[in-house]
Amino acid sequence: MLPSLLIEILSGIIASALGAGFFSGIDRLIQRPAKTALGKAFFQFAVKHGLVREAEEPVTRAALFQQLNDAAKNMDAVISQIQEYTTQRQSEVSRLEAQLSTLAREEGQLRETIKNLQGVPLPAAEYFATLVNKGEKSSAKRDYLLFTAGVVVSVIVAIVLKHFGLA
Repeated sequence: MLPSLLIEILSGIIASALGAGFFSGIDRLIQRPAKTALGKAFFQFAVKHGLVREAEEPVTRAALFQQLNDAAKNMDAVISQIQEYTTQRQSEVSRLEAQLSTLAREEGQLRETIKNLQGVPLPAAEYFATLVNKGEKSSAKRDYLLFTAGVVVSVIVAIVLKHFGLA
């Protein structure tokens, strides 16, 4: 069985060949319409409905090769953008993998800490909690004191500035 990539390449080649044959047939219709009444009617129908255009001049090989060259340049630009996008995605995946490994290591450390704390007797944990609560209470008192001092200082500064006419 053929790999899927090979099948896709072969189907692309076949489709391109069929498309080239179709367009070369239309090109012949544009350059020299059929001489029969049916051929002329088909050509007029195709022009009327926008299927083909009336060609003022026959398409030259140089023009076709120029169009092919332009299409190749456009494809190169698209492929370059796809490669750039792929490179960015790969670097992002690598960054996320590194972050995941860091978080996994931290999780392991936290699990170890929790495991160690489970062995601590309850009175020691309660003593630790009372020490933390005392620190939080003194921290709250300090915050209220600093807030009050800030209000007093700002009122004094406003009065001084108003006295000197600066505010």
